[in-house]
Amino acid sequence: MSSIWQQRLRPNTPRDFYRGMFVLGVTVVLILVLFQPFGTAAFQHTAKYVFLAGYGLAIVVAAIIYYETVSRMAPRWLDHRPWTLGREIGFLLPLVIFCITATWLYRWAMLGGTLSLYGYLYYLGIALATSIFPLALVLTARIMGSQAWLARMALEQHQEDMPETLTLYGENQSEQITCYLAELMYIQAADNYAEIHLAKSDGTQRHVLRASLKDLEDQLSDRPFLRVHRSFLVNLANVAELEGRSPAYQLRLYQMDTRIPVSRSKVGAIRHYLASRPV
Repeated sequence: MSSIWQQRLRPNTPRDFYRGMFVLGVTVVLILVLFQPFGTAAFQHTAKYVFLAGYGLAIVVAAIIYYETVSRMAPRWLDHRPWTLGREIGFLLPLVIFCITATWLYRWAMLGGTLSLYGYLYYLGIALATSIFPLALVLTARIMGSQAWLARMALEQHQEDMPETLTLYGENQSEQITCYLAELMYIQAADNYAEIHLAKSDGTQRHVLRASLKDLEDQLSDRPFLRVHRSFLVNLANVAELEGRSPAYQLRLYQMDTRIPVSRSKVGAIRHYLASRPV
């Protein structure tokens, strides 16, 4: 049984809630005007349809007051994630009772009569009984509508958890190297070629691609790579620390013993990146 209450639902935004309450108010008015249930057909009033429309307005106003009150008095409860079926029911039941109470007060304000606890409870009981089926439909629609949202969220989470890959192209587009971004440590110029150095779980790998360092730098312009030396392009995410002193600065990379020389003009940019990097 507990698994039913823990069924995850797509959280409602304020816009979703207000739109839903507006639709509900209009639906109530249409039902009262077109079908005239609960003795409404025999009800006589000089402004009958305006009076019936007031029920829908009372529901909408009450719903707005309820939502704004809850969002201010219990924001953490309303913003709790994951949002579950149990929380949805816990949110909707007081809302239904509050809206029913608003329509009862509206009826008394418009038609007069005496206010009594018995009269209120009788009205509330009938209204709750007639609300069970519509409420069940709303919850069923919420559960079904949340399935696609949950599937999309699961897919996005899976994609976020997957390591980012990239492909580097040589002068001939048929020449290419695909690897994970995190395992690409640095690229070194070697005459008309570029040496791609990767850190694998079983050691380091070196691949050669016929391409200039400038061309590869352009291909990686939207990634955290920096040309730290005329012959070296480094993945800054894999930099452990900046070592040495001017003019012999070097970069130490994670998982590698190789030291990368650094031009003095790049020292400031490297220090800024390392200082701003999350610990």
